[in-house]
Amino acid sequence: MLPEYIALARGCISFSAVLNVLAILVAISSFAKWQIRRITGALVTSIFIFFIALFVLVAMAVYTSETPGMVNANSWGYAWSFFLGWIALVFLIGAGICLCFDHCNSATNYENL
Repeated sequence: MLPEYIALARGCISFSAVLNVLAILVAISSFAKWQIRRITGALVTSIFIFFIALFVLVAMAVYTSETPGMVNANSWGYAWSFFLGWIALVFLIGAGICLCFDHCNSATNYENL
């Protein structure tokens, strides 16, 4: 039986992986420059990415707060995947911000070009 914090972290990371697949599909479809009123592919992808970042943040914060005894003065404690999770969070937030800028700067018609 897994501890509850491990099950929560696993669930959040699994759900963020599913959302990531959806975000990739929307991002690929946004190359067709589709638009529904003011909603573009970049905006939908950035919303997906911010939700992915939220779930990764919850998973990493819960795991970090529940396992403080793993790190002591004589060992590294956490493995490479722990640090990769925090780095991925930073890149997810950066990608979401860049996609929001892309949505704000996208031309709505050819006259703006």
